[in-house]
Amino acid sequence: MKFNIFRRRHEVPKTSGVGNFQTPNWDSTKTVPFAGEAKSFNAEKPTALTQIPSEHVEELLQKTEIDGDPFPIDGENHVLTAETLADADLSPHYETSIGGISFNFSKCFQVQGRDACIAYVKTPDGKIKTRAYYRSNSAGLWRYCPEYGYNNGINIWFGKGYNEEALTLPPNLQKHLNAISEMGQIQLENPQTTKFCFFGTAKFYQNRRDQNIARINDELRGDYYEETPKKCSFAFSGTSEQKNPPEEFDCDKKIAPNYHQEIISYQSHTRLYGDFTTRVYPSNDGSLLYSVCETKVNGERQAWVGNIETTAPIGSTGCRTKWGYGGDFSTPLYEYRSQSGDYGDMENDKGDYTSMWKNYLSKLPLIKRYLEKTDKEAEK
Repeated sequence: MKFNIFRRRHEVPKTSGVGNFQTPNWDSTKTVPFAGEAKSFNAEKPTALTQIPSEHVEELLQKTEIDGDPFPIDGENHVLTAETLADADLSPHYETSIGGISFNFSKCFQVQGRDACIAYVKTPDGKIKTRAYYRSNSAGLWRYCPEYGYNNGINIWFGKGYNEEALTLPPNLQKHLNAISEMGQIQLENPQTTKFCFFGTAKFYQNRRDQNIARINDELRGDYYEETPKKCSFAFSGTSEQKNPPEEFDCDKKIAPNYHQEIISYQSHTRLYGDFTTRVYPSNDGSLLYSVCETKVNGERQAWVGNIETTAPIGSTGCRTKWGYGGDFSTPLYEYRSQSGDYGDMENDKGDYTSMWKNYLSKLPLIKRYLEKTDKEAEK
């Protein structure tokens, strides 16, 4: 069965190659050799996450550049500075190196009900630039925030770039950010200061319409758009309005996850999911990486694909310099009701979210193979 390429959110992404995925004839007992570009993932092996010596913090702050737009507070625009971040106790505190890029992180905090962190990243030209990272409530994974705007004059929306999956950070960054979050979070007394410190690193658009117009006209601003192409490298089908029937939705074996080759795993905790585990697998041809998340709900193992990404190099924003769209494969365990495509379990809602397990994820062949494989491993 062949599928067209659709986006689950926003408009159809432009793809530079992969499409027309067919349901394969599966034999889950066979091991497919690890091959292809995913070998480059080994080059991304991070250094240990360590605390930055106090004498180096001031040096990093002096070199820090913040190229976000002025942040509006009570009708006045304010420019975020490194001094403001330091006064808020959000100066560089931890350090690591991933893929040859130096990352320094603040302590974690909360912004609009999401875990957040300020990264100080050394760019190829030797500059230190701030990047705002936050954890998606529905996907459970960390993302970069390149822009923002106001929803209703009060709440701020997090910019999605070309696509929210294009902003999901690679596994090694995910693992470190989870570790920092588990070390404790600071509490900023003034919510407006919290928003200023986070969104002041990003570009501002008055509303989503203005951001969409800028995207269509190739006028989006910032390092992310200079490093990342508008075209996605691959796209699986699926939209929130018309999701693929889960029993029939699968991909070619060549680019499906190889559950015999776990690359990395890490633990996470969020208010929506509680404790959950993420395991990362390469595709059978080594061109993609699948982050499969798993938790237990009332004693039952439930899983979802948090992200599907390329193995392209990491840019100065922390994101891959090539991206893809996971479509219905990236359906989260708890989805916004408006994006559930009539597959939500209305008897299992959490706030604005509805469970996708009973009616969708539990029936996806990709998820069923994951549970089958890990069940066999647990029995050994």
